[in-house]
Amino acid sequence: MKPILLIVLAVLFCCAIAQSHSPAENAAPRFQYELANLTAPDSTLSRLLAGVSVLQAELAFLPAAQGFEAEYQIALNVVNAKGETVATREEKPRLQAASLAETYSRQQYAFHRFAFDLPPGEYSTRITLVDLVSNLRTEVVAVKTLRNFDATQVALAVSDIVWLERASGEEGNYDLMLFESTTNPNRALALYLEILSRDRQAPLHVQQTIRNARKEIVLEQQCEWPRRSTSEKLILPLGTELLPYGSYEVEMMIQQGGRRQRAAARFRLAWDDIPATALHLDHALGAAKYLATEEEGRTLQTAIEQESLPQKQNALRKFWQTHDTTSASGLYAMRSSFYQRLVEAEDKFGGEQRGWQTDLGRIYLVHGAPDEIAVHTRATTAQPFQVWRYRKRQKEFLFVDRKGLGLYQLAIGRD
Repeated sequence: MKPILLIVLAVLFCCAIAQSHSPAENAAPRFQYELANLTAPDSTLSRLLAGVSVLQAELAFLPAAQGFEAEYQIALNVVNAKGETVATREEKPRLQAASLAETYSRQQYAFHRFAFDLPPGEYSTRITLVDLVSNLRTEVVAVKTLRNFDATQVALAVSDIVWLERASGEEGNYDLMLFESTTNPNRALALYLEILSRDRQAPLHVQQTIRNARKEIVLEQQCEWPRRSTSEKLILPLGTELLPYGSYEVEMMIQQGGRRQRAAARFRLAWDDIPATALHLDHALGAAKYLATEEEGRTLQTAIEQESLPQKQNALRKFWQTHDTTSASGLYAMRSSFYQRLVEAEDKFGGEQRGWQTDLGRIYLVHGAPDEIAVHTRATTAQPFQVWRYRKRQKEFLFVDRKGLGLYQLAIGRD
C-alpha cells in the first residue's frame, strides 16, 4: 500500500502546484495585439501585419522535467468585406519557466508575428487564444483597412508606424512590436516606417514630433531623407533614456513637393524591473519612499544623494525584496502595479512637478484610483476642491485648489 499511497500523494501535490500556477480562477487568458498596414513585395497587394503578445503570467503552468511548462494555441482567421475567409494561421507553442517566480512574471511575454499580403480593402481579423492547460479561451475581432501602395496609382503614401525594440544583442538587431506599446529605458526603442514615393528624384522631407500626455512637445527634429528607391524603409532610434516615464505620441510628417502624408503612434515608457539609467533610478527611489517606513525612507534618500549607480540599484532591489516576500506572485503584482500607477500619475497630474510628486499623484500612487471622486468647481465654491473616497479601505482625502490654478493640495486625510 505504501508505494500506491506515495504515488497518490505525488499526483495530488502536482495538481496543487498546477493550481497555484494558474491565473485567477475561471479568468480567460488575456493577450495584446497590434494590427499594422505595411507595403508588400507585390505592389498590387498590401500587407496586414498582426503582432500578438501573450503575457507569461496569464497562462497556467504545470510542473515539467525541468521547471514548469505552459502550452497554448493561437489562431488567426482573416475575412474580407464579402464575408469570405481569405487567410488563416495557427501556432501551438510551449513556454518553459525555470522557477515558480518566472511563471508569475509580468516582464516576460511571447511575441507572435503574422503577415498576410492581400488586395487593398477592409478586413476583419479574428484572434483566438486557448490555454491548453486550463482549457480557457479568449477571442477578439478587429477590423483593419489596407491601403493601396501601388506606385503607379499613388504619388506619395506612408505605412503605419511599427515599434521595434532591442533588449540585447547587436546594433540594428530589433524585434517587431512591443507588449501594450510599452517599453522601458533599459531597452533600445526604434520607430519603423515605410514611405512609397513615385518620384525618385524629388527629396523627401521627414519631420518627427514627440508629445507627452499633456500634448507638450518634448522633441522635434527634421531632415532630408536620402533617396534610394521607390519604397523607403526608415528605422529611427528614439532616445528613451532621456525621457521621463509616461505616455507619448510620435508624429511623422512626410512631405515631397506639395504633397504631405502623416503617420502617428503612441508608446508608454515604464519600468518592468530595476532601472539602469541614473535619471529613472533616482525617480524610482524617490517614488518608493511613499511606500517606505521612516527608516527605509532615510536609506532610499541616502541612495539618491550619495551612492553610486550600482549601490542605488541594490538599495531599490532590497526595498522590493523586503516589501512582499509572501509569494512570488505577490512581489511581481505589487511592483508591476506600482510602476503602472507611477506612469498613470505622470500622465494625469504631471506639469511643473513630476506627476507622482503632486499631492494628487502621491495618493494615486499609493492607493490607486479612488472608488469615487466628488469635484466642486468655482461655480459652487470659492475654492475648488475634490474629495477622493476609497470605500474598501475606508479612507477619504480632501484636496483644495487654494489659488484656483489647478494645483490641488491635500487638506484632510492621511496616506
